Amino acid sequence: HSTRSLPGHCRLRVTHFGYASREYGLGAAAASLGRFVAEDPKSLSASLQVFLVDDGARGRLERHLMDLGYERARAPLTYRETLRLDLSPDEDVLFGSFAPTCRRFIRAPEKKGLSVRTMDDPQWADRMDTIWRDTFARTGARAPSRQWSDLLEFAGRHPRELRIVGTFGPNYPDPPSLTAFACGMNNSDHAVYADGGSCRDIGSSVPLSYAPMWNLIRWAKSMGCVWFDFGGV
Repeated sequence: HSTRSLPGHCRLRVTHFGYASREYGLGAAAASLGRFVAEDPKSLSASLQVFLVDDGARGRLERHLMDLGYERARAPLTYRETLRLDLSPDEDVLFGSFAPTCRRFIRAPEKKGLSVRTMDDPQWADRMDTIWRDTFARTGARAPSRQWSDLLEFAGRHPRELRIVGTFGPNYPDPPSLTAFACGMNNSDHAVYADGGSCRDIGSSVPLSYAPMWNLIRWAKSMGCVWFDFGGV
C-alpha cells in the first residue's frame, strides 16, 4: 500500500497469515518479511494479520512474532466475526442445504442468458475496477486500491491459490459484458471470499453475485478445503 506521507514508499500488509504445513514455516516467513523491510529503503513497515481458528496455535504464533520484533496492533485491521460454511458434505447435499431462494438465485443468471466464467486475462482489469468502485460508492464508502491486472495474471499462473469468477452478459467477451465478479483465496484448510462487486445497470433484476460465489465454493471443495470463509460480517 502506497503512502501519501512519503511518495514512492509503501507499507506492506499480509492478510490471513497463519496457515502452513508446519508452524515453523510461518516463523521463517515472518522473519524474512522483517528482513526485507529492514533492507528495502522504500518499505516503511510490515503488518501481519494473524487469522487462525485454533486459539492455541494463534497464541503460539503471536508470541513468536513478538519474539521476532513485531508489536501487537492497537486496532486490528481484519474482521473478528465471519460466516463459515462446512464443505464436508457432498456437493449435491451442500447445495440442497441452502434456502430455496438462495438456490433459485444461483440458477437465475443461466436462465436469463448470462454465463459464469473464470477470469485470468488482464483485459478485464478496467471493467473490474469500475464495478469495484461503483459497488462501494452505493453505500457511500471509498473502495480500497486493488491491482486487478496483477491479480488476474496471478490467477492464471496459480489457479489453485487464487480464483476469480465473473458473471457475463450475452455480449461476452466485450468488456461491458462483465456484470459481477468474486475472488477466492485458497488458504490450505479453507478458502476465503476476498473481493467482489456487481453492477446495477443491466436492465434486469436477476441476482448477479450468487452464482460466482457458488462457483468459488465448489472450487474450494475441489481443492480439498474443509470450510469456506465468507470474508467477515
